[in-house]
Amino acid sequence: MGFFIENAEALITFDNSNMRVLRKTNIAIEDGHLKCIGKDCVKSRDMEVIDGSHKLVMPSLINSFVDPLSIINKPRCYVNNEFSLNELLTRFTCLKHVLNGLAGFISLNRNILEYDICRDLKIHIAYLDKQGSIESTFVEGKTVLSFPYIDLNSDEDLDNLKSTRKTNNWIFIRTPLTRRRFFDIKRITGKWVIELLNDYNLISEKTVLIGLNWVSATDINYILMNKPVILTSPSQSMNLGEYSYLPVKPLLKGKVPLVLFSSDYSLLGFNLYLEYPIFYLLTKFLYDGLNNGYSFVIQSTITTPYSILGLNINYLIEGSKPTLVIFNIGYRGDWFANLDLNPLLFLETTVEYLFIDGEPVLTPSVRSIYVSELKSIMNELFLRGCLD
Repeated sequence: MGFFIENAEALITFDNSNMRVLRKTNIAIEDGHLKCIGKDCVKSRDMEVIDGSHKLVMPSLINSFVDPLSIINKPRCYVNNEFSLNELLTRFTCLKHVLNGLAGFISLNRNILEYDICRDLKIHIAYLDKQGSIESTFVEGKTVLSFPYIDLNSDEDLDNLKSTRKTNNWIFIRTPLTRRRFFDIKRITGKWVIELLNDYNLISEKTVLIGLNWVSATDINYILMNKPVILTSPSQSMNLGEYSYLPVKPLLKGKVPLVLFSSDYSLLGFNLYLEYPIFYLLTKFLYDGLNNGYSFVIQSTITTPYSILGLNINYLIEGSKPTLVIFNIGYRGDWFANLDLNPLLFLETTVEYLFIDGEPVLTPSVRSIYVSELKSIMNELFLRGCLD
């Protein structure tokens, strides 16, 4: 069983200086693995066909997980001294995604180029420093928001839970617990994780459970009761008896704001310092949706090997249709086999208006300007051999 995406655009990256955008290309994924990319890529008989029109699919860095010989029209686009390929592709990516509702970028280092491009396009960017603190440009010239943060791996934090008070701010609770720690908390407190936090009045619509890689039957039942909690980083260790997968479909039927953040890196602990700024962004861009009872399932992945992490949110302005954005196709996707959902569903809505903090970001007139600039960049990339 697999998936076959037709007529998509794909940004393919082989290394820092060898990348290309394929237009109207086909992408085949079989058993969670990327099999081929290109116009000549054909589907197998049992593959489900997905319309990729008007979608920019960004497989992660093509590496040992993918057989390079399976990639049709292998990219031959290299950096030269006359123009900055980094700048062109960054701007191309920004434009493509802002036209489809991109909310923001997260940068792993202070890349002034990224900052300038994103700022010019009204796309916000957040930085993560070595200490894990967040600096953001959401408010011009200011560093904003400091959230209460609880680490259940800390005995001190566990002891101080009773004194922790729910505030009007978002509460981030780190729960990348080992199996031993998971059951230690049960032994020490007599409660499972979510049950314990609820007893301490810490579960609300502004609670984010980060790295929840162990859950109990009690936790699952609690979630299914439509309690307003956000989960992140489901991993392959989510296997406790009959609860061997997270039942997403029942969640979508309710109004539980469920967020799935994962990639192959999350299984290696890469997300442990990435997830905090990601949810910083989510609090800004999903706040209205969550308050209006929308259900969100968002899965983000690494998109390029150098400092650009794309958080692709098709921002749903009105209506209550759950938003599902999943594009983790560049790396192993075998853990999706444990999830009761189609791992390659794309929201068909094209956002005509995008408002952030009440300010119009993408209006028809701005869209027209972006489309015009995008065409110009695409022409430049084509002349340089970066487009097929």
